[in-house]
Parts: sequence; structure tokens; C-alpha cells
Amino acid sequence: MIFATFFFFSSLQVVVIAPTRELARQIREEARKFALRSSVKSIVVYGGTSVMYQRELVQKGVNVLIGTPGRLNHFIEEGTINLKKVCACVCVCVDVDSCLQDNAS
Repeated sequence: MIFATFFFFSSLQVVVIAPTRELARQIREEARKFALRSSVKSIVVYGGTSVMYQRELVQKGVNVLIGTPGRLNHFIEEGTINLKKVCACVCVCVDVDSCLQDNAS
């Protein structure tokens, strides 16, 4: 029973897509606060840093993966990330108000 619980908590369950690395880091910091004192593990992946290091973090097991579109796509294409068991995918949009106003006029 312990192994089954560990397996469940070590699998990718939520993917959050953020448009910028700064926003991705902020979201990861908030996710870390929510998961405090739990076994939920979150990490952030984005371009401009070591692919190898981030790949190792993902392969060690993660529940909530936050990242930018480019790095997430890279990991999906190479098979590092498997989306089959993901329960939720969240896409964070920035400045939606101004985009909607621009399209309306």
C-alpha cells in the first residue's frame, strides 16, 4: 500500500503553462506555498537554463509541472513528459483585458 501511494504522488498530475519565465517562477513559488507540509512536489522549467538539469528534476518525479511553452514542448517531444495521466492543464494568460478591448475596437 505504501508503494501505491508513493507512485500516485510521484506522477505528473498538473501542468501549468505560463507565457514568461518570470511568471512561471512566481507561479511555482505560490504552488510551493500551497503544497507546504505535503508530499506534493512542484518544479518549474523554462528556456535559458540547463535542459539536462531540468530533465533530471522532471525524471525524479513531480506532481505539478510549471513551465513556458517552449521548454514544455521540448520535453513532450523528447518523451521526458508523458501527458497521459495528467488530470489538469492550466494555461495562464496575461493582459487578457487589453487583448479583448483591442479586438472589440
